[in-house]
Amino acid sequence: MVPDPSEPASSRQRSRQVFRRYLLVLVAPVAGILLALGVGISPQRLRPAVAFEGIALVGALYFLVALKMQRRTGRRQRRLESLMGIQFKTPIWMMLMEISIPIEIGGALAAVVATFGFAGVGNGLFLTFALIGLCMPLFKVGVQPRWIVLEQDGLRMAVSRATFLVPWTTVERIEPVGPDHFVALNVILKDSDLVLESVQPNNPKARDRIRTLIQASSRSGVGLLLMPWTAGLDGRTLERGIREGISGKVPGMN
Repeated sequence: MVPDPSEPASSRQRSRQVFRRYLLVLVAPVAGILLALGVGISPQRLRPAVAFEGIALVGALYFLVALKMQRRTGRRQRRLESLMGIQFKTPIWMMLMEISIPIEIGGALAAVVATFGFAGVGNGLFLTFALIGLCMPLFKVGVQPRWIVLEQDGLRMAVSRATFLVPWTTVERIEPVGPDHFVALNVILKDSDLVLESVQPNNPKARDRIRTLIQASSRSGVGLLLMPWTAGLDGRTLERGIREGISGKVPGMN
């Protein structure tokens, strides 16, 4: 993988880390298969291992391509003059990035196991990792926004089937967490009353869900933790939008 000179140093460092991981996860099983062929194990017996390794390779290639697309998306978002009124939502290809990681790892491990002649164990191992990968998007339902819109009055979000507004006046501060290319935001609130009053549908179940989400997201008080690439939005870009909303000095705001 050749680093892009226009990318920040942190992104290039992550590229090298990802590349080293792929060397370990993908090259080792291939070396094992070639070694098995060299000592006389029949190709017929190694077919399951080759199939698992093929799946791992597809998952790895997809992640690399999607990672490049994600970086381009981040650069494009950072060039936006104003974020106001745009609904940001995680694209399907970005969701598949998370799914591809356990599938890649499961395929590589299953290939190693199948190389030793335990194809049935490899099947079970791969299916376990594949199930984990397919369930990963479901883990975020109810704990992370499905979409985000920066409005004149505040930050509007949808979590599960509920929507709510975080008024700019209730935001006390923002705490970025993580490297520049993978930033989470801990949004500390002065209080949660106005947020809970904005919850729709206006029923106790929806309000309790949002109340639990806010209270469980911050160790330093009432707050909301937004994970990296929440709603398909680059963390630094979202931080900029929130800070501009708090200050009221942003294009598109009167």
